[in-house]
Parts: sequence; structure tokens; C-alpha cells
Amino acid sequence: MMFYWVKTLIIGFCCRCPKCSKGAVFKSFFVANKDCPNCGVTLQPYFGDSAGVMGLGYLMFLPPSVILAIMAGYYLKWGPVAVFFTFALSSTGLLLAFYRNMKSMWIAIVYLMTGLRKQL
Repeated sequence: MMFYWVKTLIIGFCCRCPKCSKGAVFKSFFVANKDCPNCGVTLQPYFGDSAGVMGLGYLMFLPPSVILAIMAGYYLKWGPVAVFFTFALSSTGLLLAFYRNMKSMWIAIVYLMTGLRKQL
């Protein structure tokens, strides 16, 4: 059971459909497919799932951004404004760089929890 969950999350991180693992989740950089092009499962059955994506992204990228900002302030002797901008730019950059992976991983989590059914 644990292997299935880990495998599904890895498939999600690779931006593939969590059900068939063949269909692409995204049709462009920020726009996800409504349905899987391969198996037809509804990938986004719920409105407003971006809050979960942002929560997952902050959970994964907040600690590295804080550590980078603290290291920049301590080792480079930067002031508070430079440390703040280091934190802001690193967290925003990581969130933008890995947005697709976080969105696809959130779709995989929703698949594991609900099976991507419209009616619960």
C-alpha cells in the first residue's frame, strides 16, 4: 500500500496522470488539462484547488528559502532588507519553477484521497 502511494506521488511530481501514468497533466505552462488525454479521467473535479497547491508549495519551499536567507544574512553580512529580498526572490522563484510539479502532485494527492470522483 505504501509503495502504491509513493509511486503515485512520484508520477504526480513528473506531471503525469495519476491513474494511467501516461497522459500529460498540463497543456501549457500554467494551464492543466481538464481531463487526461489518454484515459479520460477528470483531473480537476473540484473548483478552487489552487489553495492546496500553494499550501503544498509553501510547505516544500519555505524551509529552504528561510535557510538561504539566514545564511545570506549571517555569512555575507547582508542587512535586513537584502535578507528579506533574498527570501522573497528565492521562495517566489522556487514556487514558479516547480509550480507544475506541485499542481500535478496535488492532483495525485486528490486522486489518492478520492479517486478523482466528482461526487463524494
